[in-house]
Amino acid sequence: MTTSYEPGARVLEMPGAAPTTRTSPNQDDLAVLGNDINSVRPMVDLLTVTIHWGISGSKEVADYQRTVGHLAIHSGADLVLGTHPHVPQGIEVLSRPGYSAPGIICYSLGNFTFDWPSMNGRVDGLILRCFLDPVTRASVHISYVPVGRNDTGQPGLLSPQTGAGKYIVDEVETLSRPFGGGIRFEPAGNEIVIWSALQH
Repeated sequence: MTTSYEPGARVLEMPGAAPTTRTSPNQDDLAVLGNDINSVRPMVDLLTVTIHWGISGSKEVADYQRTVGHLAIHSGADLVLGTHPHVPQGIEVLSRPGYSAPGIICYSLGNFTFDWPSMNGRVDGLILRCFLDPVTRASVHISYVPVGRNDTGQPGLLSPQTGAGKYIVDEVETLSRPFGGGIRFEPAGNEIVIWSALQH
């Protein structure tokens, strides 16, 4: 991993302002990841890559997350699921030539369970659901449900249409918008279905 720092855009009028941080992954590591995904792809119906990445507590996606996520999808992954930020981040949909469905990157699913008492009562997670076509084995329906924990730390599903659950849904939609891909989120009962203009 390489990290560099650039002076902020307004550094001349605000000396001491926080710099812009740029991150990029090691090219050898990317090659290993791509080769691993390529070797597994023919053996499975659905290929999911889970990556521990990002900045703890940040809703912003770091540069390297997008680079690594894109490489994973273009190497053959169907889903990339991020962990570590402990808050939900945006969702990106990418086209994949040669595949019947686009690839989906959930940059951070946030938290489901957490054993620190200070994390009790927080609403900060997603559960992703993926259904496969019984014939083609391709993913045909991907959705998520917002989750939170009660005052004793027990996790539970939340309604995406009201209260804290709706807050998460609105937040994920806002964080996903900059990625493009014609992505939209549609309520369907107690879940939010992920749709994209890239779907066939």
